[in-house]
Amino acid sequence: MISMEKRIFLFDNLKFFLILTVVIGHFIAYITKSSHMMSGLFLFIYSFHMPFFIYLAGLFHSNHNIKNRCVSFIAIGFSMKILFALCRIVFLHKAFFSLLADPGVPWFMFAMAMFTAISYFLRDFNTFTLFISRFWLALPVMMSHWATFFIYPDLSYFTHFIFLVK
Repeated sequence: MISMEKRIFLFDNLKFFLILTVVIGHFIAYITKSSHMMSGLFLFIYSFHMPFFIYLAGLFHSNHNIKNRCVSFIAIGFSMKILFALCRIVFLHKAFFSLLADPGVPWFMFAMAMFTAISYFLRDFNTFTLFISRFWLALPVMMSHWATFFIYPDLSYFTHFIFLVK
């Protein structure tokens, strides 16, 4: 964990860059079928931007106020789901709301709540054991189309987060 006493602007710049890649990635997602170059850029961006976000989240993780932080992440996630559902109803005239599945943005908030809670429970485990376990835990998730389709890809991202917490 990095102390927040002295701000390191490199991390602010990295977060800005990653946010920019998210915006670019979401924008070009609509034109990947018409351009091989945009499809390649899309795959390049999506190969690193979310694992890097999770890496930074783990870097700045602390075990203080775990319960409040988890509740905040979940509240923000559900608020975003409700807001997006209302926007779909108002602007697209489509009523869609799913409590447990959403292809949109809120997944990151739920993933952060999950990462935070699990890292708290794993705080006393041996670092080497966690390192080996994360590989074997992530392997089937990364290799199985079924698992990455029906289960959030958060499980494979969690491996980046938990290693930094220790």
